[in-house]
Formats: sequence, C-alpha cells, structure tokens
Amino acid sequence: MKTLTQLKTFLLLGTTITLIASCSSNIMDNTNTEDMSSAKISDYNYLGDIHNLFMSNIQEHLTTDQKIESVDEGIDYILDFNTRLVAKIDIDKYGIDKRDFIKGLSYYKNLVNAVHFENALVEQNDTRANLSNKSVLTLNDFETLANDSVLDVSDLPNVKSLVNFVKDNDLITTETYNYLQELLSLIDKSVAGLISDEKFEQELDQMIAKIDNAKYQKECPTINTVGPVFALSKSSLQWWEENPQAIPVEGKIPHVVAMDAAGAIVGVAWNLGINWFQGTSPTWTGVGVSAAVGAINGSTGIVGKVGKFLKSL
Repeated sequence: MKTLTQLKTFLLLGTTITLIASCSSNIMDNTNTEDMSSAKISDYNYLGDIHNLFMSNIQEHLTTDQKIESVDEGIDYILDFNTRLVAKIDIDKYGIDKRDFIKGLSYYKNLVNAVHFENALVEQNDTRANLSNKSVLTLNDFETLANDSVLDVSDLPNVKSLVNFVKDNDLITTETYNYLQELLSLIDKSVAGLISDEKFEQELDQMIAKIDNAKYQKECPTINTVGPVFALSKSSLQWWEENPQAIPVEGKIPHVVAMDAAGAIVGVAWNLGINWFQGTSPTWTGVGVSAAVGAINGSTGIVGKVGKFLKSL
C-alpha cells in the first residue's frame, strides 16, 4: 500500500509523466508534412467502434429474466455478459490486450449503476465517512479509493473533482483540462435537460473541430488524453441516434450521450491517477482502453432495459 508520503513524492513525477509542452504543431509552417504528422480525433474512432459493438450486443442479446436478487449481482451479470463478448471480437489488431480490456471492464463495472453514476456527475451534498471533503478529492481520499480492487464511483465527490485532482497534480496539460471542462459543461447541460439534440451535436462537433485544428503531434499527451474521450462521445451520439428504442422513456439523446462521455472521462482521469499512484508511466493504449471501458459501462447502465432491470432489484 502506498503511503501519503510516497504519494507526495510522486508529485514530482507529474511533469515527466504527461507534461512537457503543448506539443501543438500549428506553430510550424502550414505544409503537407504538418497535416500528415498531426493527429485528429478520428484517429481514435476504433475505440468508438468497439464501444458501439458492446452497445449493440447489449441491446440485441441481453436477457433480463434471470433470477438475480441484488443490484450487485445484476452488475456482475452484466459484467459477465460484456466479458464474453471480448473473446469474440478482434481488438488485438489495435494493440489491445484482451486481458487488460476485461480487467478494465471489471474495474469500472460500478459505472453500470446509472443512478449512482449520474449522482457523481453533479455536486454531492451528502456526507460520506471515508471522504474528507465532498467537493474536493484530496490525496487521502485518492489513496483510500486507489487501494480498492474496483472503483466505487459513488465514493467520488463528483467527476469534476477527479478532473481537478489530475490537473492539480500536473497529470494533464492545461489544454487537456480546458477541453475536459468544456465537455463537462456540456454534460451538465445535458443531464439537466437544458440542451436540444441538435445543439448538443453542434457543440460537440465544434469542440472536436477546435482540437483537430490545433494540429497536435501524434505523441502529444493532450491529443492522446482527449482524443479517446471525444471519439467515444461522437460514436456514442451516432449509436443512440441509430438506436432510439434503447433510450429510456424519460430520456433524451444529450442525456444518454453525457453518461458515455462522463464514463470515458472517468476512465482516462483515473488511469492517469492510478499510474501516478503506483509510480509508473501510463501508456496511451492503456489510457484509451480505460476511456473505452469507462464509456461502455457508463452507457450500458442507461440502456432502457438495463436501467429497468437494475432498478427492479
């Protein structure tokens, strides 16, 4: 177990793990070479394709007539269902180890509990015995959560506090932080029902265009952190538009896509934090996998029949 003293020591690793420079190539001459060397959000569409495979599999093949007596059992049942799909799909071609993917699905499985996860998208007003401050994720809080074998999202003050934590400890660039804050603002409006389908898609596309126009180099921490999140958000939007029957009766597209996007943010931020906690450097493949499994679990729980199933337990 890492001690708080060790955690403070690891603060010094922050800049070497993820922060060197903005690494944007738009300061170079506008040449064909620049365009070829810069990364785009679409480079991470493969993660969105994987996400959508899981969504379609849930919608088309999951049955909920099993004898299950608790929410925890229901979450494990869905985890087992998703895990069995991993063996059937070819993710190795993307350099993804299936064992790591399955491990990620398990680690973030509690995001399937849509009620608890949605609560983590907003400011929490209640008190929790094991967290010292409800609006801020402290080092002590992180140490407590990081030693768990499964992330308990209900013990996070809120998703924003997690993003602030990785920023305050220099685990993401200022540009990354600003992009994620912009997306979190869109998520807030979506969960509150304050934005139309058309406006949501327009704002998301504008954010993606802004990132693409920055022309980040392919190894830049910023694009490798936000790329998976925005690619998954866009793929999620497309899936829900094509599968409106999966949306809960009381739901809207911006709301359900917000759950996917928030799951991806949690996956990315927690992956960076855990690597920092363990004193290891993250891999961009690992960050992408965490984003994907976070989004898969975050969106699975909002599918109409899954939500009804878990609420019935």
